Amino acid sequence: ERYQGITDLNGATMAECAQNYFRQSEQLETAIVIVSSPVEDGSTPTAAGLMVQRLPSDSSGDADDDDDAWRRAVVLMSSIKAEELLDPGLGPDQLLFRLYHEDGVRMFEPRPIQHACRCSEARVRRTLLSFPKAEIADMAEDGRITVTCEFCRADYLYGLDEIDAL
Repeated sequence: ERYQGITDLNGATMAECAQNYFRQSEQLETAIVIVSSPVEDGSTPTAAGLMVQRLPSDSSGDADDDDDAWRRAVVLMSSIKAEELLDPGLGPDQLLFRLYHEDGVRMFEPRPIQHACRCSEARVRRTLLSFPKAEIADMAEDGRITVTCEFCRADYLYGLDEIDAL
C-alpha cells in the first residue's frame, strides 16, 4: 500500500522511491537494492531487499576516509546477485558476511516489521506545547483545534479551555 508523507514518491522503481525519500526527508545517504523472482507456472513470487545507510560521522576521523568507506560499502552492496538475495537458505548473517567480511559484521536480534502508528495523546500535547500561545490560538476553528495524524488518520480534538490547561 503506497503511503505518501512529507516527500513525493518519485522514481521508476520502488528502490528509487525509497532512495529519493531518504535523500529528501532524512538527509542520509542511502543505497537500496530490491529484487524479485519472476512468477512462472503458478510459483509464489518472492522479493528481497538490502539497504545500506551512511550514518553521521563522529567528526573525529578524516572526511576523505569516511567518503571512501561509504563508496566501498555501496560498491560491495552493488555486487550482490538477485539469486543470493532471494536464496531462502542464505541467512542475513551469511549474506552480510559474504559482502563485508573484511570490515567485520555485527548482527542484532531481528525485530518483526509492524505496520502501526506511534501517535498518542501525549505526543500531540507535546507538539502543541512547542508552539507559541498566539499560534495555537490561530490554529483554532470554531473554538476547537483538530490535530490529524497523517499516518493513521486519528483525530485529536481540543477545546481552547483544554489548550489553556496544557
